[in-house]
Order: sequence, then C-alpha cells, then structure tokens
Amino acid sequence: MLKIEEMCVNLHGIFDNSKRMRQRNTLYLMLMTVMVLMTSCSKTDDDYEVTLYGDAAITSFTLGTVTRVVEGDKSTYAGSLYTFTIDPIHHIIVNTDSLLVGSRADSITCSISTLNNGAVAIKNLKDDNYTWYSSSTAIDFSQERIFRIYPSNGQGYTEYTVKVNVHKQDGEIYDWKEATADWPSEELLGQSSYEEYGVQSDGKPAERAIGTTEWKPISDGKPAEETQDKMLPVSNLALVSYPMQYTDSTDYVVLAGKAADGTTVIWRKEVANYGKKAKGVWTYMDTDDWNKYQLKEMANLRLFYYDSKIYAMGGDYQTFYQSRDNGITWKEDMNFMTPEGFDGNDDPNKNVKVVNVVKTDKDNYLWLYCTLKDDSHKIWKGRLNRLGWKK
Repeated sequence: MLKIEEMCVNLHGIFDNSKRMRQRNTLYLMLMTVMVLMTSCSKTDDDYEVTLYGDAAITSFTLGTVTRVVEGDKSTYAGSLYTFTIDPIHHIIVNTDSLLVGSRADSITCSISTLNNGAVAIKNLKDDNYTWYSSSTAIDFSQERIFRIYPSNGQGYTEYTVKVNVHKQDGEIYDWKEATADWPSEELLGQSSYEEYGVQSDGKPAERAIGTTEWKPISDGKPAEETQDKMLPVSNLALVSYPMQYTDSTDYVVLAGKAADGTTVIWRKEVANYGKKAKGVWTYMDTDDWNKYQLKEMANLRLFYYDSKIYAMGGDYQTFYQSRDNGITWKEDMNFMTPEGFDGNDDPNKNVKVVNVVKTDKDNYLWLYCTLKDDSHKIWKGRLNRLGWKK
C-alpha cells in the first residue's frame, strides 16, 4: 500500500528516469485523477491508500476505422473485423489476416487495454522520444511501432512491437498466364475418390469402381413406379466431384446436363468409403417453381469445384454461375474473371471455341484446356490471389 505522496514520487520517476518523457501536463492530469478517486472514498483519516501493481502488459489491441483507397475511390471499414494476436513471450502484436488492399495504414486509431490499467506510450518515428497514447489520435502503422506499458507502481516498463499487415494485391483478382502441359484425356466425365464416371454409346451416364472395368448405368435404384431415371441427362453432360466438408472419406458428386425432354437437370450423389467398397445413392434434384436460381441451359457445359463452390460455364463463356449449396441454386458470379483473350476481345480469330477440360491442383491453381476457333489448343493456368496467400 502506498500513500498519495509516494504515488507522486513513483509517477515522477517514470519521467525522470527518461529525459524523453517530460510531459508535465499529463503528469498533473494523472495526479488530479488519483486525487479525485481518493476523495470519493469513505475514509475519514488523512491517509488514503491505494493498491499499485508492478505488472505491465497489453491484454487487447483493436484497430478503429480503416480508410481504403482503390483506384481513387475512397471507402472505410471497421478495423475491429481483423483480429490481432498478442505474443506474450516475444511481445509482438500482429494481424495474421491482412487488411484489404489499398488500406491506409498510415493513419488509424487503435484501442488498447492493459493489465491493471498500466499507462501506454508510443515511440516516435523520427526520434527516440515517446508520446502518451490516446485512443482518439491516429497512428502511422505503415511500419512497425513500439509501445511501452508502464505499471501503476512506476517501476520499469514492458515493450511491445505492433505490426499491421496490409495485402499488396486484391484477393478477388484472378492471376492468369498461358501454360504448357500434356493434353488430358477426355474419355471420362470425371471421377471421385472411389468411382469413375463416363458416357455409354447411347449417351447415357455410367459409373464404375476405380480399378474395375465393368460399367453400369447410373440410376436412382428405385422401383419402376417410383424411379426418376427418365430425368437423367443424356446430352451435354458435365460432372464434378469434391470432398464433403466436415465428413471424412466422403465425396459429393454432381452431375448435370440435358434430359430427354430438353430440361436442364441436376443429379447428386454422396459417395462414402465403407471398407473396401464405396456406397452412395443417386438423387434427382427436382426443382419447383420456388427455385428462381436453377442452372441455365448452356452448350458445352462444364462444372468445376473451386474456392469451396461449384462453378458452371459454357455457351459463349461470358457468364459464370456458382452454387454454394451443392447444386441446388445457381447464381451469376460477377467477379469471376477469365484470362485476357479467353473471350476473343484481343483477337477475334483466336477466341475460345470450347473448353475441353477444367482441372484444379493442390496449389489452388485452375487449369483451362481450350480449343480455339482455328482448332489449335491453348492452356491457361490461373489462381485467385487470396488462395495463394500463405496462412
């Protein structure tokens, strides 16, 4: 326990031990605050006591409003959406999820909480002096900043390095380049982890277990009076397979195409590995009038799975549709960007006639194997920027 007179000596020590921090007005303000608190107590004697602590630590760090400028357009967003981790050993505070590209890190306010109400100061950029931190004053975080936390007993301090990371590229932009690779086989519609899918001579879809040679027609397996096999696609078929989230050893398989009556249809199957044999049941995704976002009819239909969504492309390849619910609804994706020249804008004689195969790889690259209008082949390799960022 310390008396007011001892508190004054300790507070003076914070400044007198460092010639860089002699801001008397702030000191007096702190002392006046202590006096007000003391006079509000119920003691009747002349000695007021208060508990002072020797610990100094930052317990939370949050950014205020962030200004963003992209191609001259100015906007703002809440910096509190980005979490800062505090390393208690090395005293480093950093956001692992970087701020949006174009964010003005050179002028951001921040909110800091400290253990036992320790006092916070920040080192100046132009010299070695320190200035008291204020939550209402914007700080230049375009480079690392050093914060000092002083305990209430005035003995020593703890330093923290704060780093504010900002993305250097737009995460929603696709970075494409022409690539070379062996031309893939087009014999199969696709495959899951356990099965292969193809088309029979009559145009109907078929499947077989990987490692076997016998094909069997795809069917929902229901009795004749209940089956919906007549709605299986028989032309313009496309298929995509991908692992189910949160479920081990199970794949989703989505099959699309045009049924015999001309309807664009979606079938779906969950293929699970039960021992040595994969099992699953095909289901026709019947769509009622309530669904305003059914898959559009597109020639040369292709399906692929990317960025945790199914994509559909075809026709003139100007519009791309995405499904976030495993093929039930399909909405136009305005952000999907194809390579320069893909739509023929740079050379009408070299634009794409058909996308033969779409593939992805373990590094989140998307591969487009295309036949151009002059019947030559071209391969593009691209990736959504943010899927290439290291976590």
